[in-house]
Amino acid sequence: MEPGFGILAVISCAGLGQAAVLGVALASRRNAPQRDRLLGLLCLSIAAFILGAVLLSTRAILRFPNLSFVHDPIEFTSAPLLYLYCRSSQTSAPPLRWRDSWHFLPALVCFCILVPWYVQPASAKLPVLVRAYQYGLPWFAWRSAAVLGLAVGYLAVLVFPTGQRALAFSGIRQRLLIWLALAALTLGGMRLLSLYGVFDALQLQENLVIPLLASCVMSYFVLTALRQPAQVAREQSKSAPPAKPVRDPASEQLRAKLLDLMEKQQTFREPRLNLHQLAERAGVPPRSLSELVNREFGQNVTDFINRYRIEEAKRLLLDPRYDSSTLLALAEDVGFGSKSSFNLTFKKHTSMTPSEFRAAGMS
Repeated sequence: MEPGFGILAVISCAGLGQAAVLGVALASRRNAPQRDRLLGLLCLSIAAFILGAVLLSTRAILRFPNLSFVHDPIEFTSAPLLYLYCRSSQTSAPPLRWRDSWHFLPALVCFCILVPWYVQPASAKLPVLVRAYQYGLPWFAWRSAAVLGLAVGYLAVLVFPTGQRALAFSGIRQRLLIWLALAALTLGGMRLLSLYGVFDALQLQENLVIPLLASCVMSYFVLTALRQPAQVAREQSKSAPPAKPVRDPASEQLRAKLLDLMEKQQTFREPRLNLHQLAERAGVPPRSLSELVNREFGQNVTDFINRYRIEEAKRLLLDPRYDSSTLLALAEDVGFGSKSSFNLTFKKHTSMTPSEFRAAGMS
C-alpha cells in the first residue's frame, strides 16, 4: 500500500500548518490572557487532529508506524478546550482552577488505553495497520463514537444558554458557530456510520472533510479573538464619557422608587417577579424601567433582581440562625422558584455554589 496525496490532503496540510503556527503564537505569547492561551491550545489540538487524519487517509502512517494513534487522546481535548475558551471569553469569567482538569479525563483514559500500543516496536505495529486498512479496526469505531458523543455534549452546553454556561458569542457569530458545529457533527456521524459500511457507496472522504471543517472553525475563532480587542478600542475612542453625568428628575425619581422597592420593600423575594410586574409596581412602562436599569446599573432587569436575591442569600447562608435551613428553603425565601435555578444563578454571581459558600463561611 503506497501513500497517496489528493487535493483534499494538500488543503488539509495547509490547514495543519496554519493551526500549528497560530497555536504556538497564541499559547506562547508573553502576558497573553487566559482566553488566548486556551485558544492557542485549541489550535494545537485541531492541528494534531488534522495531522492524524492526513496520515491515516493518505496511508502515510505505514511509513511512520510509531506515529499511529498518537493523536487519538488529543482529539478528546478539542471539545473541552472549546468550552473553556468560550467560558473564559465571558465578561466575569472565573480563572481556571485545578478542578477544571476533569474536563480532560477522557483524553487521559484514551491515553492509558493506548499505552500498550505505544510501547510496541514499529515492526509489530505495521502488520496491524495493514490489516486495519484491509479489514477495518474496531478501535476506530469506538474512538469515533466517544469523540462524537463528547463533542455533542459540550456543544449542547455552549449552544443552549443556561445560567453561567451561556455562550459568550451572540447574533450572527453564534449562528455561524452553530452551523459549523452542526456540519462537523453531521459529517462525524456519517464517518461513524461509514465504519459499519452504511455510507461506503458514497465514497465520501470524511477523514479529510471533517478536518477541513475543524480548520474553518479554528480560523473563525482566531479571527474573532484578534478582532475583539481592536473593536473594543475603537468603541472606547468613539465614545468619550461626559464630564458630569446629567440625570433628568424623572429618572432620578424612578431610580429612587426602584431602590425603595428592592431594598426596603424587598420585592425581589416574590418568586414570579419579572420586568412587567416590577414596572407595574414602579408605575412606569416596562420599556422605561428596562432602559433605566440598563443605563444606571449596567444590567438587564432579570440580573438586577437576581443580584438582590443573591446578596440576601449570601447574608442568610452566613447567618448562624439559618444553619439548619435547607438550600431549597433559602432559595424559596429569597425568591427563587427552584433549587437548580438558585444554584446556577448563585454560581454565576459568586463563582461558587451555595454549599461551597456556606462551607467557606463556616471555616
